[in-house]
Amino acid sequence: MTETFTGKEPAKIFHDGTSGAFSSIEHKKRVVPALRYDNPDGKNFIKFDGAEVSEDGSQLLLIDAKRSLPLWKPSAMNDLKDTLERIKKAVHQNNTDGLDGIQYRVVYEFPNRYTARVASMFLASSGYGDLITVRVRQ
Repeated sequence: MTETFTGKEPAKIFHDGTSGAFSSIEHKKRVVPALRYDNPDGKNFIKFDGAEVSEDGSQLLLIDAKRSLPLWKPSAMNDLKDTLERIKKAVHQNNTDGLDGIQYRVVYEFPNRYTARVASMFLASSGYGDLITVRVRQ
């Protein structure tokens, strides 16, 4: 799936450094992985910034690069909670009984330990700690 990045330049640079991220020279857009799912409420896919296979080969890690989570802004928090619910539904629908041997996991990747720790605490306290792994970009 392709997308045009609309954020500020520092965010664009951070997103472009995500593992598995690449662009289409022909279309002048980023090519991003997406997880399709049945959603009666609207969009039937969730886009990520990159992807990689886990070390043991059993999981496809869908990576979403984040500079921070907007925990200070109520309207953005509502959007974030909606996104987390959509991710939960998409992962649940796509992680079947493992017949193909691969499971999907979502990773939020942050630029530093502080933002990663804040996000991890928020996700755990909101009930999404088992759904989304948090890490600091190396």
